[in-house]
Amino acid sequence: MVKRLGNITYTDLIPLSKVYDQIKQDAGSEDALLTSLLDAACRYLEDEYGFIMAEIACRVMLDTWPSGKYRFEVAPLGSVTSVTYIDGDGANQTLSSSDYSVNSDEYPGVIHFTNCPDLKNQLGAVTINFDAGFASSELPVPIVQAVLMMVATMYELRQNEVTARTISKVETSTHMLLSPYKVSVFR
Repeated sequence: MVKRLGNITYTDLIPLSKVYDQIKQDAGSEDALLTSLLDAACRYLEDEYGFIMAEIACRVMLDTWPSGKYRFEVAPLGSVTSVTYIDGDGANQTLSSSDYSVNSDEYPGVIHFTNCPDLKNQLGAVTINFDAGFASSELPVPIVQAVLMMVATMYELRQNEVTARTISKVETSTHMLLSPYKVSVFR
């Protein structure tokens, strides 16, 4: 499981002015509510589709060395900053960057291991620290549009009474916009 080592401020990526335009309201009247809805929509889409909307430091811990390569569960991959491990004697070590290669052009990115030293048999014996997420100027327009559609839908449907037909339309539309960005990893 990927752990994020920080937080993303989604209003830095998608300003509330765009949200107000989407819901056709005057700016400033419901900032707190719309910020909350924007955060919820962004986080849901990141978790559901596997992309990260802004560059952030991340970490993944593995119990053993992957057999040959490890495909990251989030995208896009920026760079791998370090690979550390606990050797057979229980000492913390850093794997030399000459013992692995990274392909961040694949979606999601891949790290190929060429030399895997002995590990201590314990949970989390291998730690990969990396950067992932879209550069702030490169967030794809379909992702922004899907977020705006979700926020508008959540804003309009704040009551408990919701029709399945309305939700289905929103889910279909967002899926069509986001399907090219979905991260699929089979282990």
